[in-house]
Amino acid sequence: MEVFDERINMLLDLFRYAQSLGDGDWMRQIERRLEQLSTIKSLVPENSGNYAR
Repeated sequence: MEVFDERINMLLDLFRYAQSLGDGDWMRQIERRLEQLSTIKSLVPENSGNYAR
C-alpha cells in the first residue's frame, strides 16, 4: 500500500506542476493515471503486504 501512496503523491505533485504550467493535456493524462491507481488500490486488501514475502 505504501508504494501506491508514494506513486499517488508523486502524481499529485506532477499534477500541481502541470497545472502551474497550464498544460491541460498533461493534467488529463495524470488524472487518468490517478484514477487507475486509485481503482487498483481499492481492490487490494489492506493486509495484502503481509503475504508478499
